[in-house]
Amino acid sequence: DKNETEIRSASSDLATAISDIVAEAADKSDYEKAYIAAIKVAEKAEYGFGEDDLKKAPYVRSPYGALVLGEAVCEGYAKAYKAVLDEMGVPCVLVNGYLLSDEGSYEPHLWTDVEIDGAWYMVDPTLCDSLGLERAFLVPLDEANADHKEDGVVGASSFHFSYPSLSP
Repeated sequence: DKNETEIRSASSDLATAISDIVAEAADKSDYEKAYIAAIKVAEKAEYGFGEDDLKKAPYVRSPYGALVLGEAVCEGYAKAYKAVLDEMGVPCVLVNGYLLSDEGSYEPHLWTDVEIDGAWYMVDPTLCDSLGLERAFLVPLDEANADHKEDGVVGASSFHFSYPSLSP
């Protein structure tokens, strides 16, 4: 259980982390904002489940885990990236789906689609960190479909969310 002071402090820390990134991208194009945000999220976060520090474990799926505590899984990376882009005014959506693993199976994964100059591209903040921006930043449709499969099903409701169409 967190008391009100701890919650306010965590919220303030997250807001500061986001605003610091936003300030670095002031007066930049949407492309530059998206690029700076991808670099900064990758710099701040390491992939992990909080196994070495159990205090981090409850936050690895959140922007707070990625940007403040420095540890996150794909959900934390993607939510952190979206939180930063939202503050920058760059259109971005979270995409739920699957990523092709090195073993050849699809594993649950979360990434983002970002709109730049009227076209939508995939940005996978987790892979920007592990594989580099040249592999996972503003990925066009054919490359995104090679190893990412979106799944717009929302819980048990059978409602299906349609994601923006990526640029070819």
